[in-house]
Amino acid sequence: MPTFGGEFVSTETVDDEKKREAFHWMEFIGRNNKEKRFPEISGCAKALKRDHGFKEVGAIGFCYGGWAVFQLGAKGVSTTHKFDPW
Repeated sequence: MPTFGGEFVSTETVDDEKKREAFHWMEFIGRNNKEKRFPEISGCAKALKRDHGFKEVGAIGFCYGGWAVFQLGAKGVSTTHKFDPW
């Protein structure tokens, strides 16, 4: 699972119904919203180009990452996706 500033949702939490129901999803999402995480994602892509000489950077995004991947490739793109790992 990806980390969000060192915080993550364990596979055990996602796989276990009781743990999943007890997890505070909206609080997690609030702490890790697009406005907070996209500068990190964008900064990583820029650093790969600037510091390592890549002319292009490829990315694949699932769930949270889907929106970010579209934003890396096009400004102002609005996307939708379904979050339902169960």
